[in-house]
Amino acid sequence: MAAESIITYLKPNYPQIGITASTKQSDLLYIGPYATLLAAAPATGASWGDYIGKVDTARIEPISGTNPLQGELTVTVSQEFQADGGGSTAGVSGEISYEVEWTVVSRPLLEHPEFRTSGTYALSATDGEKIATWENNKTSANRTALSAAAEKYAKAVDLGIDTYDDFAPILSKTTTFTNGPPSTSTAGAKEGSTPSGFPNAPTGYEWIKSADRAVKAGKKNKWDRTEQWLGAKKIMVDKNSLYF
Repeated sequence: MAAESIITYLKPNYPQIGITASTKQSDLLYIGPYATLLAAAPATGASWGDYIGKVDTARIEPISGTNPLQGELTVTVSQEFQADGGGSTAGVSGEISYEVEWTVVSRPLLEHPEFRTSGTYALSATDGEKIATWENNKTSANRTALSAAAEKYAKAVDLGIDTYDDFAPILSKTTTFTNGPPSTSTAGAKEGSTPSGFPNAPTGYEWIKSADRAVKAGKKNKWDRTEQWLGAKKIMVDKNSLYF
């Protein structure tokens, strides 16, 4: 996040920080042209510059006797620590990051979209049987018995290609806790819907939770909890159930 646009008007010795058991509050005072400060004043609940949390209040007052008119803008950014829902006394510090990445998955060449039902070289059940016969006994007779689509697959095998790289999405959520450690949940189960909080999560995927780990960060009682979900077009099985 970029610094606020009026950072050059920030009064020296600001921000002033106040911390309680449940809240971190940053008070900022800007002094400058009244019109400039008025235009830049943030709305309540908005993010503000590099400060973690949301704008609690924003108040602007003109400075009398100034020409051109000057003003003072006071902005308070609050960051509340909320109790974790798992029964832990840990508090979310307000630092939550979301990440979407893609990981390579090696698949058998026969699963390539070009060899599937709607592919250019769609293989039938008969093709599959003839390919298996040829792979078990690579005679010229078994090779010539292949259809044009099956021959395409056989040519790939001749070139040493029997797998291809597919890519699956991984969603990662990292939450920083104070007064940890936080609770974690077991992985390996299919999710009922796309994990929340990811504005750019790929669509058209089912998700299975693949990791949930809590790591102590630094000397203070601060913990980072990282949750990960692996996406697939169709999840056939998880640790609890079969889906076919």
